[in-house]
Amino acid sequence: MATAEQETPRWRLIIDSAHGGAANMARDEALRESVRANAAKMAAATPILRLYGWQPPCLSLGYGQRARLVDDERCRARGWQVVRRPSGGGALLHADELTYCLLLPPGHPLQQGDILSSYARLRRGLVAGLARLGVCADAAPADAVAVESAAPNRSEAICYLQPAAQEITVGGRKLIGSAQLRRRGVLLQHGSLSLAADLTAIADALHFDAEAERAAAKEELRRGACSLGEILGGSLPSWSEAAAALAAGFAAVFGIRWDERPFSAAEEARARTWAETRYGAAAWTERR
Repeated sequence: MATAEQETPRWRLIIDSAHGGAANMARDEALRESVRANAAKMAAATPILRLYGWQPPCLSLGYGQRARLVDDERCRARGWQVVRRPSGGGALLHADELTYCLLLPPGHPLQQGDILSSYARLRRGLVAGLARLGVCADAAPADAVAVESAAPNRSEAICYLQPAAQEITVGGRKLIGSAQLRRRGVLLQHGSLSLAADLTAIADALHFDAEAERAAAKEELRRGACSLGEILGGSLPSWSEAAAALAAGFAAVFGIRWDERPFSAAEEARARTWAETRYGAAAWTERR
């Protein structure tokens, strides 16, 4: 007879170190390959949660955004990298933050339905993790739609300007922004929790027709977004404490046990290849 421990679903957890932009996206891509390959071999492949940081800071574009949005000169002057994500959503400046990448195999119950349906399920784990940090979070209403940049002639959105449906908010201000990719049955969802970063700094990485527009975007960001540090004040947890809280929140909500396993040698090799051939290549970053 199976014990309760044997019956509890096991997911893989990777508490990763900080990497540059191309390496981070390549590592997520390598894990997506692993989930797809494992799903082809077995009936129930294992979901993966990777938690990581960024060093140096990096501006990431959503998959469909225009590269001309980026002010390359400003980014170089500040030592900020630029990368294009495989997932969608708006531009993000990754600095002092905790990023998660959740991968679900084909047919997993949590990815059933459309994107908003899966967002609604998965955000429960995020909200539970934040509660462990002393944060009472909510979700943006189902009819919320992300607004565009403050520049009136700009079609690309800054991720944190306004919460989209089902994203994590505190007092109506976005705390965790997420974006999703579904390909060959595998769900990949990215999300970022700002710890103590200046969320307005992203406006310094983007092109604006006038400095007044840049200032207006910064003011919108102050009103519409918040960091964990703003909410908790002087009791800000460390990166490791925040990562542990999110992992615990997912485990509690979804009734799982974590199998903490780092990257395999094969996954590390695939990640290096993806970094060289795609995410570190100008042809990918500037493809739109």
